[in-house]
Amino acid sequence: MITVQLLKAYCLPLLLYGSEAILRSKSQLQDLNNCINRSVYKIFGVAGAEAVKDVRNFIALDDVAVLVERRTGTVFLPRQILEM
Repeated sequence: MITVQLLKAYCLPLLLYGSEAILRSKSQLQDLNNCINRSVYKIFGVAGAEAVKDVRNFIALDDVAVLVERRTGTVFLPRQILEM
């Protein structure tokens, strides 16, 4: 669990740096999610998207769109994402 705390304390702020200044496209948010998913895979050694999703729920590691929304206070509607 120390590794998870390091991921949350050091990696997430670097990945989300600048999210307050610009709106990211859906593909950019998905790229950031893939980066986090790979980290979860390497930390826990799980395989498959469902297993990674379950681990992320267990350790309270939300989707990148939700994390960016919390940082900026902006709600991403599907229309806003598609127009980027």
